[in-house]
Amino acid sequence: MGVVYYNRQTAMILEALKLVINFWLRLSALIVCSTLLGCNEKPCVDGLIGSPAAYNNCLLKYESIERTRQFGAFTVLTIRYTEPSGDWGADFQFERVLFKGRILKKNVDYVRQWIGLSETVLFLEFYDGDAGTLHLTYERGGRAIVESIDAGRYGWVATYEYPNGFPLSDNVRYFPRYVGANDAGFLLRALPTRITALPSGPEGVRAPWIRVLAAVAPDGKAYAYTDSTKTPSVVVVVDDNGFVHDPIPIPFTFPALGIRSGENMFEPVWQWFNDSYVWEKNAQGGWEVARKSNYKAAHSTNPVEEVFIDAMNGYKTCFASHSPGCLSGWRNETSTITQLDYCCLSPHIYTPSKPLRVFGGNLVRLVYSRSTASGSGYQVQLDASSASVITALEDRLKTRKVPFVRVDDCPDLASKERECIARLKRNVNWKDSTDRDFIGSIFSAAGNGAVFVTPTVALAIYSAPNDQTWIDTLARYDHSASPASGND
Repeated sequence: MGVVYYNRQTAMILEALKLVINFWLRLSALIVCSTLLGCNEKPCVDGLIGSPAAYNNCLLKYESIERTRQFGAFTVLTIRYTEPSGDWGADFQFERVLFKGRILKKNVDYVRQWIGLSETVLFLEFYDGDAGTLHLTYERGGRAIVESIDAGRYGWVATYEYPNGFPLSDNVRYFPRYVGANDAGFLLRALPTRITALPSGPEGVRAPWIRVLAAVAPDGKAYAYTDSTKTPSVVVVVDDNGFVHDPIPIPFTFPALGIRSGENMFEPVWQWFNDSYVWEKNAQGGWEVARKSNYKAAHSTNPVEEVFIDAMNGYKTCFASHSPGCLSGWRNETSTITQLDYCCLSPHIYTPSKPLRVFGGNLVRLVYSRSTASGSGYQVQLDASSASVITALEDRLKTRKVPFVRVDDCPDLASKERECIARLKRNVNWKDSTDRDFIGSIFSAAGNGAVFVTPTVALAIYSAPNDQTWIDTLARYDHSASPASGND
């Protein structure tokens, strides 16, 4: 009996130990599954698929389901959390993502599908302690993959219809940056996921802001940027290693006049580039862009003067000799300027190989810069007095019958601003006369020099040391084509 009693006790003890070990093994497995894999031990489904009641097992206290959405193997529950607590309580909404009936992510700010792909790919936005909040999820090998997308610290331009990039193709999205970012945004490719950071456009004091992606070179080794989605006025090529080519200023064009609210605002720019330009390799094997149809200025006897007389015609000519279609005989002098000059000038500086007379003076340098009032345009430094340059410019404008207003001749600008604005409307058909930035800029410039406003350009003439003169483009525009102007 003693032996039998001893064996029975031993068996009972061993069975109890077995139960305890199994309990802790199952608990450990559940903890690992929940914390590391983000899954549930049991599916949430309890009833008919697709109905809110089907997912009651997914809910915690104070939660209810507003709606359900199905994306392939993914189910998205819109959860309403309502917790009564005295006079305040809590009431908010979020998304819960399931994969094959199991919880994948409990709390997500929003979920949107990447439209156009052959497989189901979802954008998820939630904070998970990583560098950003943007994520992609999709299925691979029967498992849900969640990838964090490093969008950088500057965010990206978005619209209500396009919160997660603008479709460049079915599997590539363009994420542009806001002004002030240290790059030009990034491209996001799906299946497989790949992020391509876009190098910055021109940088430096008074460098024009040119970072709107217009096209990608055939091999992806260079990018063409412009300065606006509505009124492009310059094109620049930037290599994938960050090398910035000379900007090629062009006359204002209006590719987006017919765009409707809710449409991809970059689509007209991409179409305009494809219709107007072609990629070409230069002698060094790098990429450049050339116009499909080369046009010449009607008055080409002095192309530098033309950019200050008739900007729409003058900017049909460019001065970067390495670029197809630009004038030969010009060289980039950025590397030869002094440190003092560089602090005050745009980095895009050119000189002719032969002496050139401009408005009665010798041309010292031609600079392409961000304009004071809007957009970008040329500055020119002349070896001549400001009085003689002003006289020469007035003579050219009168000979060409180009209407203009001398803003610095407007009587008592401080108290009779309206009279000067009325003169702009009357004499040069100024349609943006209520643009306070423009008005403020030309009135401010008029306190330091002579300011001319014509139908296509506003410019200031300033005296410089050593009896030299600067002509500075304050703004250029095309009121004959559209009342819209400016950078977007």
